[in-house]
Amino acid sequence: MIRRNDIEYLPVTYLVNGIPFSEFGIDVMAKRGLFDLLKVKERNSISLPGQHGVIVDRTGSLYEARDIEFDLSYTDSYDVAREKLGLFRSKFAGSVPARLTMTEGYREYVWDVDWVEEMNREPLRWYAEKNTVKLIETAPVKAVYLVTGAASF
Repeated sequence: MIRRNDIEYLPVTYLVNGIPFSEFGIDVMAKRGLFDLLKVKERNSISLPGQHGVIVDRTGSLYEARDIEFDLSYTDSYDVAREKLGLFRSKFAGSVPARLTMTEGYREYVWDVDWVEEMNREPLRWYAEKNTVKLIETAPVKAVYLVTGAASF
């Protein structure tokens, strides 16, 4: 537990592909979009003459992609942080989405995300910078399976 102003908080850790953000010298100052309700996609529908109601196409994804933003801070001494930020960004450059994980106490939340852009870079002090990173979870709803015991596929 972390205690601030007589309030206890669970420790929160962010990881990309299993590597903590802290290994890149990055701290998360704020986050947006991780737990927002998903926007529902508009479905195609047709109305047939002589029929009641409409026929709705229920195939494909039902939700829009999830937009995620992080306000990140990092210490920048002798451009080492810029190199680490570049290394951090390279974790999102693969042919498959990066695995973003947030652990809060004993709970773990997972998103498969792609890098969209880096914006709003601003100096905080002579040795630190802040910027906003935008990620997108292209397929926000997945099938999750729980395997117990000695199962094989």
